[in-house]
Amino acid sequence: MTHEFRNNRSQLVILADAQDRAELQELKDEEPDKWGTTQAEAEQLEDLLCNCELDWINPSDTGDLTSAPMLGITGGEDEITTENKGPHGAILVGSWDGAERYAPILERWAYMQYQLRTFLEDLLDKGEAVFVDSH
Repeated sequence: MTHEFRNNRSQLVILADAQDRAELQELKDEEPDKWGTTQAEAEQLEDLLCNCELDWINPSDTGDLTSAPMLGITGGEDEITTENKGPHGAILVGSWDGAERYAPILERWAYMQYQLRTFLEDLLDKGEAVFVDSH
């Protein structure tokens, strides 16, 4: 899987090629009870997230009132501070020298159709799943 940004970065689009879609169909057919679970979603995006700037974001860290799957970009090592703030919240990354340290959440996108369907369905059916910024 790959990703791209559209509409001036207001959309994060996860893209599934033919091989990815075949693997999704296999998962859906062979493990229907697992299909659409948070675990299945995380496993399907694992390779993508390990090799790019994106990461799972907890909506409670952004202050968003949603349970939607959320992906985002956090600040790097040089942006870690003792302040729990950022453009879209911050993530606790540890504690050293007697203070908690936070990485700011610089951008984030959520899959807002989550109450109706899993984004895995979009990847399987259309080859893409659109996550949106909630500005």
